[in-house]
Parts: sequence; C-alpha cells; structure tokens
Amino acid sequence: AIHWVPPLHSRDTGQINDHYLYLSTPSVDPVEVTIRDGSGASFGDSPYTVQNGAPLEIYVENGQTSGSKLMVAENELNTTLDNRGLIIESTEPIFCNARYRSNWQAEALTSKGSKAKGTTFRFGAMPISNQAGIRSFVFGIMATEEAVQVQVSNYNPQVVFAGIPTVNDDNLSFTLNAGECRVYSGYANSDANLAGMIGALIQSSGDIVVNIGNWCGSIGTGAGNQDIGADQIVPVPYLGQDHILVEGIGDSSQERGLVVAHYPNTAVYLNGSATPSVTLQPGEWYLTPNSAYTGTPHSNVYIRLSEPAYVYQFLAGSSSQSTPGLNFIPPISCGMPHSVDEIPSIQSIGSTNYSGGIFAITEENATLTIDGVVYGGGVVVDGFDGWETYRILNLTGDITVESSGPVAVGLFGSSADAGFSGYYSGFSLNIDAAFEAPDFVCWGDDATFEFSGDTLGGGVLDWDFGLLDFEDFGDDLFVASDVDPGSYDVSLHVTGDLCADSSFHTVTFYPPYSGQSAASACESYVWNGNAYSSTGIFLDTLTSATGCDSLVELDLNIMPLPDPMLVDWMSDTLVYCPVPGSLLFGVEADPLYQLSWTFWAEGSNDSIPLPSPIAASAYYGPGLYQIIYATGAPCYFSATGTIAVEIEDCSITIPNVFSPNGDGKNDRFYVDGLFSIQNARMQIFNRWGNLMFNDDDFGSSAGWDPRLTASEGTYYYILEIPILTEELAITGIGGPEIVEGPQTVIYQGSLTLVR
Repeated sequence: AIHWVPPLHSRDTGQINDHYLYLSTPSVDPVEVTIRDGSGASFGDSPYTVQNGAPLEIYVENGQTSGSKLMVAENELNTTLDNRGLIIESTEPIFCNARYRSNWQAEALTSKGSKAKGTTFRFGAMPISNQAGIRSFVFGIMATEEAVQVQVSNYNPQVVFAGIPTVNDDNLSFTLNAGECRVYSGYANSDANLAGMIGALIQSSGDIVVNIGNWCGSIGTGAGNQDIGADQIVPVPYLGQDHILVEGIGDSSQERGLVVAHYPNTAVYLNGSATPSVTLQPGEWYLTPNSAYTGTPHSNVYIRLSEPAYVYQFLAGSSSQSTPGLNFIPPISCGMPHSVDEIPSIQSIGSTNYSGGIFAITEENATLTIDGVVYGGGVVVDGFDGWETYRILNLTGDITVESSGPVAVGLFGSSADAGFSGYYSGFSLNIDAAFEAPDFVCWGDDATFEFSGDTLGGGVLDWDFGLLDFEDFGDDLFVASDVDPGSYDVSLHVTGDLCADSSFHTVTFYPPYSGQSAASACESYVWNGNAYSSTGIFLDTLTSATGCDSLVELDLNIMPLPDPMLVDWMSDTLVYCPVPGSLLFGVEADPLYQLSWTFWAEGSNDSIPLPSPIAASAYYGPGLYQIIYATGAPCYFSATGTIAVEIEDCSITIPNVFSPNGDGKNDRFYVDGLFSIQNARMQIFNRWGNLMFNDDDFGSSAGWDPRLTASEGTYYYILEIPILTEELAITGIGGPEIVEGPQTVIYQGSLTLVR
C-alpha cells in the first residue's frame, strides 16, 4: 500500500516528453490514494480514488527541465534533492506503473512497493555495445527514513559521472533524509561508461529505494538504435535462484538475459544443464546468449543459480533494434498470485498508442484467461518441470490476467522506434506467516495478535491459540483478555498452492505483583520521584523488572542530622593537673554519634583503644588522645581531633600585687595553677565593699583586667577553691600550705593595684 518512485535523468532532453503514473487495484471498493513528493508536498489533485475497473492515468510532467518530480536536469545530478520523486500511499494494495515517452523512446517502470526498500543492491543495466550521442546509464536513489548513509562502490574506477561539474570519484558517499533523492548518470562517451557501472554495490545504513537502467541504451549491433531501459529493483534479501524469461519479439541481439552476482562462486545454469555456463564472483555479470531460448511458437529460457543473484531481461516490442526494454526479473515464487488484476491501458502511454502484449509464466496445464477469455499456446519450460509460458500479442485497454495456478505477468509494446516493457507481478507475493504478538502481558492488560505476513499468493491462514481464550475481531485480528498467569503458545500456519510457512510465539501473562521494600536514609529519601523526610510506611506504584505496574510498600527509616555537627579540629595541647577519676573531654555528644577514643602514652608509639562513653573519656596519664565522632550508616558523618596532654606541678599561688599599665606584664590579676580546677569562684571588692569582679570558673578565665574600671589602690578578694585531689599546695598571704581534699576552701586577702 506504499510505493516510492525515485527520479531518473535523460542524457538528451529530447528523449523524454510526457510521463505518467498508472494506478490500478484488485479492490472492487474505492481505494483512496495520496501522492506527495519527497518533501511531503501534495502532488496533483491528491487524494485520488481508484478501484477495480476504474484505474487512473495521472499526468506527471513533460520533459526534465521544468521541475518534473520523476526526471531531473543535468545540473541537478550528483546533488541531494528534497522535492523530487513521488511517494504513493493507499488504503488498500495497488499497482503503480510509471510510463515515460518521447517521439522515439518509451519505457514502463513498475514499482515494487514495500519490497523495494532495503540496504543492499547491485546495479544492472544494458551493457552498451558502443558509444553514441544519447546513450547513458542512470540510477536514482530515494531514502525512506532519516539520516541514511549511502555508499556506491565496486564499479570501474574510470567511470565518469555526468553533471555540472562531472564526478569521477572511485566511490560515492552521501547522506539522505526521508524523501530525499539523488540521481547519478554516466554518458556513453568513454569505454568505462559503456558497462563499467554494471555490478556496482549500493549499500546504505537505512532503507532506500533504487531505480536503475539506461536513458538510452542498447545491446544491439547498430550505433544509431537505442531506447530507454529502466526498472525498479529489490534489495538482496528478496533475490532468488530460479528465473524464467519469455522472449519478446525483438531482434535476436536484443533478446538476452543478464545475471549480476552478489555472492561468491555463483554458478549460472541454463535450461536445466548440469554444467554451469559461467561461475561469477561478487559484482561480475553474465549476458545469456539468445540461443538459450527454446520452444515454439515462442521461446523461453530457464536460469538456475547456485546463489541468489540479480536477473534482468532485455526484450523488445518489435524486430527493430530501436525498441529494447529492460525488466528486473523476480524469482519464481511459491507464493505468486493467481491473478494480476488489473493492468491499465496496456497499449497506451498518455495519448500515444502502441501495439501491446503480455507474457505470462504459470503452472503447466493451468488455465490462463485474459478478461475471462481462455488462451492456449503455452510453451513448457525446458529444464524446469511443472511450468509453462505464454506470449499474447495485440491486446488493448485494461486487462486482467488470471490462472488456475500461480502466475507472473509482464507487458511490452512498441510503436515504430519506441518500445517499452514492464513486469507486473512476483515482487511481494511470497507466503509469509508472520504475526504481531507481545512477548509478555501485564496483569489486567489485553494481548493483541494480528497477522502481518503475506497471503497475496492465495495462502490460507490456520491459527492455533492452544489453551488461550481469545476474541476474534475479524481480518485476522484477535484479542485475549483476563487471562490467567502463565505462558501460552500461539502458532500460525499459512498454506499456499506451492509452499507454506509457519511461525510460533510464546506469550507470558504476568500475575499481579505487590512487594515490600525497606530503606534507611540520612535526613531525606527520594523514592519513585517523591521525597520523604520522616520515618514511616509508604505505598507507591512502581514499574517492575517485567515492565508492569506494581504496588510496593516501603518501610522507611529516616536518620535526622546529628546535633552538634562536628568538624575536624587542629591538634590542641592541654596542660593538665589531674585528679583521680577526672574526665578529659566533657562535651556531651548527640546520641546518634558513636565515639572512639585512642590513647598514645607519652614516649610510646603503641596505641591503646579506650572505653568510649558518649560524654567523655577518663584520664589515663600524659600523652596523645585522639577522638573520632561518627554516625555510621546511613549518614556517615564523622569528625576527628587530637589532644596532647601534659602534666604540671599541681600548686596554686595567689599574688597580692599586679600592675595593669599595658606593658604586657602583670596586666591582669590571675592565679597560677587554678586553670586545672573547675568551678573556682573569685570575687573582688573595693575598699567600700562594692563588687568589682565576679567569676564562677576563674581558672578558665583570662583573669581580672581593671584598666578601664578601677584605679590604683587596695582591693579585697574572696576565692573559693573546690579540691578534689588528695591534697593541693596553695600559697596565699599567709605563705604556702598543704590542703587536704576533698573539700572546698575559702581564701580571703588583699591585693594592691599599681600603675
């Protein structure tokens, strides 16, 4: 239901005048057809309607210099064109035949539909016998998808491609997007350009469609006789090994076959011979002799290949060497149709009439009819049992060819020096049992099964759904709903007249799924695109590994950020006057933290792990203490620091004079040795009993600085010292004394402030 027709080029502008599309269909119901160029722009009066008995002749253009969609001028060669070529789409299958004419030339080119697109092709054309002023080879390429890399190689490096300027590259490389085209042509003005392009390899990274041939060409002996030979080819995967050619009514030099090899060691056998006529390597070609045609009242030839290859036929509509045509010949297929319904205006190209005829290939002893009239005269195929051919002349109008067996049909015609030929069947008719089906189906979803193969060859479909319940929606579309979980086998067998095909598929229906999951996170957690900041049980719908929706329960534990958040600190040194059972580090940590203490005794390299309470570590003597705070999973916060502990003489001296004059000496009233005792309280009064200074932990302070608040004179202090050790040496106004602990002692005295 879709056709692509790339443009071509004539070396001489006088060899192309009016050209047309001929559309027909076997459908008795109206079929809508849309036509657009490569850029997507609508063409002509699109959309059109076609139905059986009412084919369409659609005028395209006259000549190639006025923007024809199917022909390009010389200055448009070798360049990417985005508004050329035609794309024809229809709601039901149709035939699409492009026909071209001038006063001296004619040709019919049949589109191969979806079978035309592919990625690997071999070029074929007439091996031109001698140079002449209007002869050339030509090929046009159209991409059917985006960003397709195309490369053309494996041709005679002396080939020169026409254009402005010309191109003589050893290979061609270019990129095409969907609908874009390129046309290349080589004029027959050098020996390399006569046949040096035949066998060239055309490869692409994505699907393209290729038209090939000569505009004009000849394999005859005369230098002044030629005609158009052009056709659309199919990619390598659709090639075959068995081909039948039916001789036209041309001069014996024009009635030949051409084999172009793609695979190594391709042997060519004619008419069932056990000895190959030739063995070809990739890109090599062989022109079959006219003498290989056998039979009467017309002749045919059977070409058997050891490997799939391209087969072309050159045939003419009259005995003149001026009427050769070119057909790409599809292989004999077990799935060929029983009818070609219909070929429109078999004798016409526009308003010009030709003497028209057909050739047909069908099963031996089959009944062949044209428009319901039975025809005889079948000629058996030498070396290929079970097949025979027909050549029927002087036909006019729209015709339908039918057979009781598989049939392939071509047309040819001539008028004075103009001739044409076209092959109308055998390109997309293989039996194919392919069907679309899912690999798995989620709970609650439907499974759709739809035929996607090919039965145009008359195949009968036989579905087997096994234990699977289904509903038939018609047109080989089935739906299975509410299916129990499990795996089910589905098969399809398609039977044609000469061959059959089967395909199998297993579909798994998944059960309903729900699951549980657990997670721990620091502060917050993102699940299925949602953020959670608290601990709890949550439900959400997730996609499982099978691609199905699943209801999942999440058991989430959120760890809050610990407080305080510790950071690493620089090593500190603590001059310490320890007391029994004293704590080294008394800052209480957040319960989320785990503390780890390590001790290196003074003068030792051996570490000692210490008990690690939340609050602090006990004193173990002078040395290096290391603390590590860490939360572990899931937050993994941590901090570390070291404290070097030194021991000093644990004695206290209370001064009685100081001089806050800013000289850096005795500027503050401070009690040496008191820094190691916590909660020592100091009060200072003036002579009138007014409180001048008060500190409940005087040992940790910097002392009293009276420079801004007090004048010279005598002041009085009261110092309360909590003693936790067994004894403590204290020097006051009464001199040194040893005070036993534990107790709190109070010292009172005077001090003198001098400037």
